Formats: sequence, C-alpha cells, structure tokens
Amino acid sequence: MAGRIVLLIGVALALVACATLQKNSRISEFDDVILAYRRALLDADYTAVRHFLDPGVSKASDTPVNKLVKVVEFNPTNVDVAEDATKIEQDICLQYYLLNVPRVKTLQYRQVWHYNAEHRLWLLQTPLPNFDQQ
Repeated sequence: MAGRIVLLIGVALALVACATLQKNSRISEFDDVILAYRRALLDADYTAVRHFLDPGVSKASDTPVNKLVKVVEFNPTNVDVAEDATKIEQDICLQYYLLNVPRVKTLQYRQVWHYNAEHRLWLLQTPLPNFDQQ
C-alpha cells in the first residue's frame, strides 16, 4: 500500500514538473519572438512584422502600414501571462514619426499573443496599430 502511494506521489510530481517545464519553455520562446518582432518593427520591416500575425488577423487587418512610418521605441508597459502560458497580453507604448513629418508621436495599444501548440509558435492575435498618417 505504501509503495502505491509513493508511486502516485512520484507520478503527480513528474506531471507537475513537466507542466512547469512546458510553461517555462513557452515563455522563453515568447521572449525570443517578441525580440524579433520588436527588431522587425524598429527596422520598418513590415513584411516581417506581418509574419507574426495570426493568419486570420493578417487577412482581416486592412490597416496598411505606410513605409513612411519609423518606429523609434517599442516598450511593453504591462504584461499579463495566462496560468498555462498559452496567452500573453501586453500593453505597448510605441513612439514613432512619419518621415515626411519630423514629429515624434506616442501610441499605446494592447497586444494579445496566443501560443499555437500544434505548430509550436506564438502568433499575434491583434492587428498592427493604426499609425496616425497625418
């Protein structure tokens, strides 16, 4: 009887450890993705930026990003991670300017990222921000 209890406790601990490792792995993968997303945005590589969008969001997003937009700051100000680390919501503060209007503007918006377990990747569920083109 005692052997069964020890075995059950061992199995339970192994399952908890496995779940924790998966969660940490997903968060680590997100860190890499958000750095790449940030770099693409700061480099004005909007083709690469769109590759981070969930295909459904990408098709529905009708916000054309003008090549005249130059993002100079990308700062997450608040990050909320779901308990199972499959969804991350973050508030973003962007500073940008238009190349033909040298005035820095600030834009705040909320991003929602979802982990696609089947393809093992993070996808942005929210469209690109609507940069003021005026």
